[in-house]
Formats: sequence, structure tokens, C-alpha cells
Amino acid sequence: MNLTTQQKQAILQLADAVQNVLDVFTEAETQAEEVPQYDLNKITWSDETGPKGEYQKAIEQESQDFRALVNDLEIHDGKLQRNGFFLWKFNTIENTVGRKKAKQ
Repeated sequence: MNLTTQQKQAILQLADAVQNVLDVFTEAETQAEEVPQYDLNKITWSDETGPKGEYQKAIEQESQDFRALVNDLEIHDGKLQRNGFFLWKFNTIENTVGRKKAKQ
């Protein structure tokens, strides 16, 4: 099979495009695996009211779920959304987390 230079270039471009698609899928799969595993329902929350309204607060706990949540918040600069909640780590109170329903 004799291919022209133009045909060879087209095949190489196609191979590059396929590799790019595979790279995107591989990265997405890796990121999906990195989602921390913790159950917000296994953390003890207290109802609170602050200047911006009602929220729930969890203070330092020995549970693996609480530690995983705090680590996840630290990775995301103290704020994130998970499982329908906006979660944040208090700056002024060590190992204290707040949550409220995320805005839709």
C-alpha cells in the first residue's frame, strides 16, 4: 500500500486526535476517582443562626467522615459544594465546618 505524503499526514493527525480524546477520558476518570468518600449524615451537626441566616455547624469530631470532610475543604481552599450542600471551614475556629443547602 503506497500512501501519499498528504495521506500519511492525515493519518498522523487522526492518530493525534484519538490520543487527545483518550487523554481527556483518562483525566476525567482519574478526577472521578479522586472525589473523597465521606457521608455528611454520619457527622454530628448543630443548628445555628448567623448574620446570613440559618446553617448547620459541626465541631471537631473523631469520625473518619469528619476528618475526610476537613481534608477535602482544605484541598479546596475552605469552600466547596457536595451532595446538595455548600460547605465551608471556619477561619476563626479550628476544625469547625459549616453547611447550608446549596442554591439551585
